[in-house]
Amino acid sequence: ELKTHMPVEFKPGGIEPRGAYAHLEALGRLLLGMAPWLDCQGLHGDEETLRQRYADLARQAIQAGVDPASPDYMTFSTGQQPIVDAAFLAQALLRAPVELLEKLPTLTRRNLATALRATRTRKPHFNNWLLFAAMIETALYRMGEDWDRMRIDYALRQHEQWYLGDGVYSRADRRHPPHHGLTWHLRRTRLAAYRPVRPPAGPGGGLHLHRQPLFVRRRAASARPAPRR
Repeated sequence: ELKTHMPVEFKPGGIEPRGAYAHLEALGRLLLGMAPWLDCQGLHGDEETLRQRYADLARQAIQAGVDPASPDYMTFSTGQQPIVDAAFLAQALLRAPVELLEKLPTLTRRNLATALRATRTRKPHFNNWLLFAAMIETALYRMGEDWDRMRIDYALRQHEQWYLGDGVYSRADRRHPPHHGLTWHLRRTRLAAYRPVRPPAGPGGGLHLHRQPLFVRRRAASARPAPRR
């Protein structure tokens, strides 16, 4: 009964009524922060008991949030904000694939995939929002669902073009100064690590990096010793 009991506060008069998205925002961001601990193996005693309890509660929350018949069903296909909040949820799935994906009931997995795909009706802004759309597609890939390769590749390539070095990105709108985007950089590096591509022929194929992102190549080049004169 999240929608019944969760207090919602937001600034009135904004571009979008954020109250409609607050529940998905709370779920996605909370689970993203908890995900590494929820999937942590080898714990003992009280902490392991607590981990199992919260992992079960997390799965119940996902189940209610993506079930269209549930009173706690969350907004995935209205307005623009669901692209952002669904991406946080998607990244949580990637960081805790055992507890938050593999242990989900079959129907919940199906509803979850449908909810994530519903965000495709929203057009991301031409900025770091491209990474949000790409993260959603990466989660769909990890789930074994149909996924849009172009959204992932386009987001990474576009951010390579915007990247100036040292975590600084140029603005899509050149009238504004460059943006020192730590959150951009962290999300981009994580997405690059998850990036699914066509596996090579022969044994050993699977999820791998198609190529090193430009910012990795630049850093490697700057670390090489200068040639002797």
